[in-house]
This record gives sequence, structure tokens and C-alpha cells, in this order.
Amino acid sequence: MFRQYHYLNGSLGAGVRCYTAVYQGKPIAFIAVACVKMRAKYYRVSRLVVLPDYQGIGGGKQLLNFIAE
Repeated sequence: MFRQYHYLNGSLGAGVRCYTAVYQGKPIAFIAVACVKMRAKYYRVSRLVVLPDYQGIGGGKQLLNFIAE
């Protein structure tokens, strides 16, 4: 559903966790987060996509804040 709206056409990396933001029962945003283990464990956003009709109203930002918590 979100693939056509993102500039990367390749598949997601192994081990990513995927989340979807839903508004009024409809998915509007997608985020994939990868865990990176170095000296300290941290997370990196692999992909963030917001459907065009919902861009600019803060849905992507809310999804990022949810993941950051």
C-alpha cells in the first residue's frame, strides 16, 4: 500500500519492526525501525511513508514521537 509513495523500491532490511498509523480506521502512515547493535543499542528509522492526502498535518511526526518513546 505504501510502496508506491516511497522513493526506495527495495525490500526492507532483515529484522526491522514495522508500525502503521491509522486514522478513522484507515492506514495513513508507515514506519520501519531497525535495531542497531554497536557499543550501545539504538534504533534507526529505516523508512517513513505518509500517504499524500495526509502529509503536512503531523501524522508522520506523531508516529516518530510514538516510536521514540
